[in-house]
Amino acid sequence: MSISWYDFLIMSGIISGSVVPSVIENVINWNYDDEKHRVENHLESLGIKFTSNYESIIILDPNMEFDQIDPLLQKHYRGGHESGEPNITRDIDLVEPPMRGVVVQINRLGLPTTGSCAGHIHQNGRTLPWLTFITRKDTQIALELFKSFSIPVQYHFLNGIQLRAERDELYQLSLRLSEIRSIEHIKNSIIETRKQTLLELLRIPGETGNEEAVREYVLDELEKINSKRRYLEFRVDDAGNILGSTISLRTRRRISRRSTEDSGKKNVVSCSS
Repeated sequence: MSISWYDFLIMSGIISGSVVPSVIENVINWNYDDEKHRVENHLESLGIKFTSNYESIIILDPNMEFDQIDPLLQKHYRGGHESGEPNITRDIDLVEPPMRGVVVQINRLGLPTTGSCAGHIHQNGRTLPWLTFITRKDTQIALELFKSFSIPVQYHFLNGIQLRAERDELYQLSLRLSEIRSIEHIKNSIIETRKQTLLELLRIPGETGNEEAVREYVLDELEKINSKRRYLEFRVDDAGNILGSTISLRTRRRISRRSTEDSGKKNVVSCSS
């Protein structure tokens, strides 16, 4: 299957698509000289023939076949470690080739990544591709985004997700992500779900003087929610309050919900008598 040069630049993570005024067949026009020079360096390092003038790059090679992309990028991959670079396109060589386009598009949509892996074949089987994020909020948004593509996805440790996708599918996924202009509808959906969850928890059966029964009900409901989504962090303090952490979850250990150790600033979800 032959692919356009624009699709190649997206799948390889060389461009995000947000700063390219137009791409017509093998001609790429630019408004930003620094980005143009960066792309020229990438093309040269991959052995792709081109000419350029002040405003455009003209690729001289014929269009590539889809199954040529991964071998070409893997041939020039020297390894590295992604660590939350503010402009990942400038350091895209650090990312494993099949994940490059996905990582660039996810960052373009406002979800900064701190790490990624395309999955590897081991003696006991193949590990799944994964992405990690700065915050749990971004992790949840990314999870819901991939779900909207009907891609099997699950939480991976605290601020990460795993994708059930083959390496070739990751390249195709970057093209689908490049078509998305906004993820506000996903953010709003998550907020609405949280509001509904809170409203349901506020409809607690019980009466004043029977707070222990109320507390147990809330804990049971929170546990049910957590078993489905795995994004809640809460515990019970010495006074019997159910508390949720307000500090960064990425910088601390997961806290047991029944722990009685008091640390950090907390939000009171349900008060004791």
